[in-house]
Formats: sequence, C-alpha cells, structure tokens
Amino acid sequence: MKTIRVVIIAAASLLLAFSPTIASVYAACGPGWMSDSWTPRPGVTFSISSTACSGTYPKHTVSSNRTDSSLIPQNSNFTYTDIDNISPNTGTRVSQSFNTGLGVLPSDTHTYGPFSGNAVPNCGYTDFAILVLDSATGQTHVLEMDSYGQTAGTCPI
Repeated sequence: MKTIRVVIIAAASLLLAFSPTIASVYAACGPGWMSDSWTPRPGVTFSISSTACSGTYPKHTVSSNRTDSSLIPQNSNFTYTDIDNISPNTGTRVSQSFNTGLGVLPSDTHTYGPFSGNAVPNCGYTDFAILVLDSATGQTHVLEMDSYGQTAGTCPI
C-alpha cells in the first residue's frame, strides 16, 4: 500500500511539473533554428547561437565562438523582442537592439521583468546577425540566427 502511495505522489508531481498553467509562469524557450556556423578552411570555424525565452521574466541570449583568431567579426546586430499576443493586452512589451564593433565576439544575456497580470509576454524573439572576415583568405560571410520562445497562445513567426 505504501508503494502505491509513493507511485501516485510521484505521478502527481510529474503532472504538476509539466502542467501548462504552471509552466507558463516561468520562461519558456523555443527551439528557434539550429545555431549557424561557417568553416572557410578545414579546422577553422566561427559559430553563433541564440535563445529567446518568454514569460514573466523573459530571458534572451546570444553567443559566438571561433576556433582561430584569423576569423574577425566585422560587426554584429541583435534584437530582443517580447510581445503579448493574447487579448485584451496585446502589444510589444520590450524591444531592444544592440550592435558590436570590429573584432568583438558577441556574448550577451538579458533578462526582463517581472511582468504581472495579463501583460505577461507570451512570445519572445531573438534575431542575431554577424559579418565575419577570414583575414587569411579575405573571404567574408554573414551568419544569422533567429530563435523564439512562447508560453501560451499563438505567436506570429
């Protein structure tokens, strides 16, 4: 009998942990698109990634990595946007854009909030683009990464 109670409590805990009502209070990260990378020469790679997590405390991140210092960022732009797409309080809650200069490897994390009531953003977006120069060959390449997260409703993609 004690074993059955333990199983029931464990099952109830799992159901509560994955309940959409409870999960929507916390940030929900969507998959976006896979990270982007560029390999201009064997063993030399530049890669970027981003996340967007909507909810009461929306959190956005961008990061970049390189395997060789001959890959030089020329500039980068990233925008974080959080919107509420559920009536009656639809609209943009936060939208911020950032630029980095020559040679800067972007790495940034922003958390906004708390949002409360009916104005909690249910849609989060991160747009990230960077122009990279391979100084050994003179080639350039633009890497792009878009990610999104949503807690409820339908988000425009």
